[in-house]
Formats: sequence, C-alpha cells, structure tokens
Amino acid sequence: MALSHLGVPPIVNLKEGSTASDLCNLFYETTRDFVLQDHDWNFAERRRKGELSDFDPSDVGYSYAYRYPSDCLKVRRIQQPVKGGPKIEFTIFSKPTLEDSVIATDEQNPIIIYTATMREVNSFSAAFRTAFSWNMAGNLAFPLTKNLGIQSAVLSAYQLFIGSAKSTDSSETNENLKETGRYIKAR
Repeated sequence: MALSHLGVPPIVNLKEGSTASDLCNLFYETTRDFVLQDHDWNFAERRRKGELSDFDPSDVGYSYAYRYPSDCLKVRRIQQPVKGGPKIEFTIFSKPTLEDSVIATDEQNPIIIYTATMREVNSFSAAFRTAFSWNMAGNLAFPLTKNLGIQSAVLSAYQLFIGSAKSTDSSETNENLKETGRYIKAR
C-alpha cells in the first residue's frame, strides 16, 4: 500500500533484494511501532497483572516495582481499583544496571494497561492499516523518489488519515464500562 501511494511498482516479497524491498524492511518495524504509539488503539490494548521486580523502588520514592511487560510498547495507565477513583501514579525506570525497564508505583498488585507490540498484520484495524501505510510511504518517499515535495504531500495525507483513524478507533469504546474496579466486580 505504501509503495502504491508513491506510484512505485509493487514488490513481490520483502526478501527480493530490490531497493524498495530493502527500504520497506528498514522502515517497517519502526514505522509500525511509531503509529502504534501515536494512539491508544483498541486492537493493541493488553492488560496484565504486574510481576514484581528485584529493583528497589524506595530509592525513587515508590513502594513497588514491576517488570515492564516484554510485549509492551507503551504503558497507558494502571487500572484503578475503584471506578472513578484517583489516577494511579507510576514512573518507568530504565537503568544501565537493569536488564529491563520497570514500572514503579505505590499500587500493590496492579493491572497494567498497555499498548502491545503487534506483529500480526491481520490484527490491525482497517483504519490503522491505512494510516500506517501513509506513514510508511512518508518514510519511503525521499529514498525512493528523491523528491521532498512528494514526501511532504504524503506526510500531509498521513495527518488526515491518522486523525480519521483515531476518531474511528475512539468511537468503538466505552471507557466507563471498561474501568469497572475489582471491588465493584466482587459485589
């Protein structure tokens, strides 16, 4: 799709060794992750109970530290135990002495809500795929066409499509129903 936005002939596969396929391979993952992080996409939302880390959070003013989920691109929030309760504060730490990042918070046994790395294209919504293809085209435009005008036009199109995609995605959720706390569910 991205190549067609540029008027470039399609590739047969990503391993064919052409300039277009090499550039698609170069930009694909970074572009996908960028667009995934640009919005809290419904299809990419995951929830996971926090797994305690060995990191001592008291040094940074928190009570608990949890492992950063291995498939996490962005922590969105920590689920509130009670609907309408205060927002739960957290901080992400990544130190050279740690293998992985940690989520420091004062919440015991949190449910971490995050954007997952999505590798399976079939799980992408149609709106996301369209916006993603325009962003990818923006990254490919100058290396393939050597024309900054085309790159600028394609990135302007991305802005239109990402806005529409965000709107479509946001209209498919009812956040008030999602955040029912564990205490209310127990009733």
